This record gives sequence, structure tokens and C-alpha cells, in this order.
Amino acid sequence: MVDEVVRRRLEQMIFQPLRDSREPLATLLAILHAKRENTELVELGCPLNNLMQEMSPLDETFRGHLNAVMTTWHETIADALKRGQRQGQVRKDIDAVATALFIVSAWEGCIGIAKNMQSERTYRTCIDQMAAFVQALAVGARR
Repeated sequence: MVDEVVRRRLEQMIFQPLRDSREPLATLLAILHAKRENTELVELGCPLNNLMQEMSPLDETFRGHLNAVMTTWHETIADALKRGQRQGQVRKDIDAVATALFIVSAWEGCIGIAKNMQSERTYRTCIDQMAAFVQALAVGARR
């Protein structure tokens, strides 16, 4: 299920668009904007995060599959940020790997807290803050 459903869905929505993008920050912002409107996540949460929370401590093999998806997500964003740095679109003073980890963690955190609070407003506020953070990664952005 993780590989066939969750990974495939993330591949289509996030991974492939970022890999194919010539403007990684703009693509990441567009993905965030689209996710902001997906308020179904507020009620149900993120399937990947739900599985990580429930299954990771119970089954090592299953945890490995979940971890592989998270690793792909992290690496895809890190690679996009590095590509943006090489192209002069992303500030050179950021650590792309650490920043990508923060983005993935914040993304999942936004969904998790909104699910717990059952609050679309909380979800959208959090996603808006993530978008502001991503915008601040751009060369020439005010810090």
C-alpha cells in the first residue's frame, strides 16, 4: 500500500513536478498553494503521516517502506533547492539538505496540527507561513 498508493500519489503531486521544474521555488510554491486548498487533509490527515504515527513502532519492515518515501520526499526537495542555487534562484547561504528536512517536517506538522484541531483556518495559516518561508529562500528576498 505504501509503495503502490502513497508513493505513487506523492510522485505525481510533488516529486515529479519538482524534478522536472526549471524554477524549483515557483514549483514548490505552486504545490503548496494547491495543497492549501485541499482541506480534506484537515479531517483525515496525511495518509503517510497517519501510517508513520501508527505503524512505525509496530513493524520494522513497514517502517522501512514509510522511511523510504520520506527519504525520497526529503531528497527531492533538497535536490530542487540545490538546483535552484546553481541556477541563481535560491540563496547560496542556506543548507539545502537541512532546509528540505525542515520543509518536509513543517508540511507534515501543518497537516497533523490542523487534523488534531479540525481547523481549516489553522491549516491554511500554517501553509501560508510555509509559503512565506519558501519565498524567503529566493535570491534577493528580504530576510
